[in-house]
Amino acid sequence: MKLGLGTVQFGLDYGVANRAGQVPPSEVARMLALAEKEGISVLDTAHHYGDSQRVLGQQLRPGAAFRIVTKTPRFGEVPLREAHADLLEASLASSLRELGRQRIYGSLVHHAPDAMVEGSERLFARLTRLKERGWVEKIGVSVYRPEDLESILHTHPIDLVQLPFNVLDQRMARRPDLLQSLRQRGVEVHVRSAFLQGLLLLDPAALDPSFGPWLPTLTEFRRRATAPELSPLAVAVRFALEAPFVDTVIVGACSTGQLTEIVEAARGTTALPALDDLAVADEALINPSRWLAVRP
Repeated sequence: MKLGLGTVQFGLDYGVANRAGQVPPSEVARMLALAEKEGISVLDTAHHYGDSQRVLGQQLRPGAAFRIVTKTPRFGEVPLREAHADLLEASLASSLRELGRQRIYGSLVHHAPDAMVEGSERLFARLTRLKERGWVEKIGVSVYRPEDLESILHTHPIDLVQLPFNVLDQRMARRPDLLQSLRQRGVEVHVRSAFLQGLLLLDPAALDPSFGPWLPTLTEFRRRATAPELSPLAVAVRFALEAPFVDTVIVGACSTGQLTEIVEAARGTTALPALDDLAVADEALINPSRWLAVRP
């Protein structure tokens, strides 16, 4: 199972298509049990995901063999100094306490610019030290743009990268040189935003007018994805899962029902429609942080 479970909804009211709000702890427990049963092994969380880490620590079954990936605080300062590395270490120590773990699978620099500014080597030196200490198995970075990953890959030691990839954001699939570099270095690739924060699952006709410039593309995706034994959800998740460079697809859900639907869709075998021509380069659409409207 290449699916991983994103947990931002466990700590925050998050997502353009989220009508339910933050997931209650009791439902979190049921979702984690379902994920374990279905072979989902990766849980993705972060320092900035509200109460997500604490809730996970409270609801995880003792002995559950999930590979947990967390992320650092966002520093946003130049230059980065040893005090920032100390903060990174303190943050990871706090994550381990909240999660009830002595060791986790991955720790990522959450804000890609923090990995590219003067002094960023201090963060990776500290992450390397914590890896050697046994706190974490893999270290890396979360990025939005392939060119940022390319820069980081040439300057810092990383084992794991998380990046956006979906029907509309196909930038990574169009960088064979970068994909080859990742393979040569043995870097594990986790992708997020398979549903583009839920946008790909919504009726384009009901979206906020700010999405107007991309309405034809969104409408065309929905037309192709609405076919026998297919759905926008199934097409979106399988598009990411079937990309050969992807190791894990991080998906979010707000209930056991939603997670069941995603798992069943991921196991579909109906051939997907052609989707390469739906790629969009405009970050005003493919980067949700640029959206003017939080919800349609």
